[in-house]
Amino acid sequence: MSSKVQRWFVQIAIAVGLFLVIFFTRPRLDWIAANDSFFVVSAIFFSWVALKWIGDEGTFDVASYSFIKLSDSFKKDSRRTFKDPYDYQKFKEPQRVKSRKTYGSYIIIGLISTLLTIITNFFI
Repeated sequence: MSSKVQRWFVQIAIAVGLFLVIFFTRPRLDWIAANDSFFVVSAIFFSWVALKWIGDEGTFDVASYSFIKLSDSFKKDSRRTFKDPYDYQKFKEPQRVKSRKTYGSYIIIGLISTLLTIITNFFI
C-alpha cells in the first residue's frame, strides 16, 4: 500500500475518531450531538490546514530562531548557530521548499464534514 493511501486512511481514522469521541461524550445522542461533532471535526481539519500553511510560509521562523538563540545562550563555549533571523530563514527555505505538501486531503475531509454538518442541521 502506498504512503499516500496510508495517509488517507490515517486522516479518515482521525476524523472518525474525533467524531465518535465528541458524539459519545454528549449527554444525549441525537441529531444535535451529531451536528456538533461534525462541526468540530471540520473546524479542526480546516484549522490544521491553516496553521500548517502559515508555518510552511515561514511565519514562525522568528520564534523558532529565538528558541535556538536561547538554547545557545545556555551552552558553555557554544558558538552562535545563526548570525541573525535572516540567516536562519535562508537556512530553513530549502527545507521548506522540499517539505511543501498539498493539503487537499485535509480540505476534502473538512468539506465533507462541513457538508454533513449542514445536512444534520436539517434534522434538528
